[in-house]
Amino acid sequence: MSRRETFLCFSIDDNLLAIPIGSAVKVTRMMAFSPIDSDVEGVMGVVNLHGRTAYLLDISPKLGLPPRDPSPDKIVVFLEEDGVLVGVIADDLKGIFEAEAVDGMAPLSNLIEAFIPGDDMIALLNPKAITGMVKP
Repeated sequence: MSRRETFLCFSIDDNLLAIPIGSAVKVTRMMAFSPIDSDVEGVMGVVNLHGRTAYLLDISPKLGLPPRDPSPDKIVVFLEEDGVLVGVIADDLKGIFEAEAVDGMAPLSNLIEAFIPGDDMIALLNPKAITGMVKP
C-alpha cells in the first residue's frame, strides 16, 4: 500500500528521516533548554516555544544510532500530535518534498512506520510514536 504526501526531511548522522508536513510545527537551530530528570530514554529537557512547553528529545538511540550532542550546530525539528509538542534533535534540514510512502516493509523500530523509496531510502517517522514518548 502507498500514499502520496508532503514530507519534511532531515538527517541524523547519514540517515534521512521524514515526518508528514502536517505534523511539523517549526525548525530552529539548537536552543537553550532546561534539563529535566526523566525515566524516558531520549528526553533531554524542555524548551519554551512561543509560550508553549515542548519536550526536547534525542531519538537517535531508539533508532540504533549514537546519542546526539545538543550542540549549537544541531537543529531542532518541532512536531505536534494530539496536543503534545516535542522537538527532535537532528543534524541537518534536507527540505520539503512530495512522495509516495510505502507501507509493509519491516520497520527498524517502533518510531519508523514506513520507507520512502528513491535515490536515497528515507525512513518515515511515526509522529504519534515520537510524541507518545512523553505523553502521560
